[in-house]
Amino acid sequence: MSNLYYKIWADAIVYEQKKHGHLRNWKFYTLIPISIIMGINLLTLSIIIGKIFGLWFFNSININISKIESLNSVVKGIVLWFLPFVILNYYFIFHKNKYEFIIQNYPDSKGKIYKWYVIGSLSIIIIPLIALVLFFQ
Repeated sequence: MSNLYYKIWADAIVYEQKKHGHLRNWKFYTLIPISIIMGINLLTLSIIIGKIFGLWFFNSININISKIESLNSVVKGIVLWFLPFVILNYYFIFHKNKYEFIIQNYPDSKGKIYKWYVIGSLSIIIIPLIALVLFFQ
């Protein structure tokens, strides 16, 4: 499984370096989208487990920084679904320039693996959302 993780990252890094290599923040353009997609994957898994087994892991966590409920929901979403992946991905990929080893040891697929990962992840979340609307009201 880690092999696939690093293949996706190697493909994404090379793709983003070619696309945004002239900018100093190509790492940002790689780290943020993949972290968002990983958060979406966790959300999808959470919806499926929640509906099948009745286990809602993240409902018991409350974050109240404001009296505005929608702001609290946004902060909760960022803290629970996005920030952990940013931290973990940064550590596993960019900390101490580990990405240099990754792009040398995993082949470049010209962005194909990266694009399929994004498209697949975004497609997969549609299935539980449709099921929620149609069958679990």
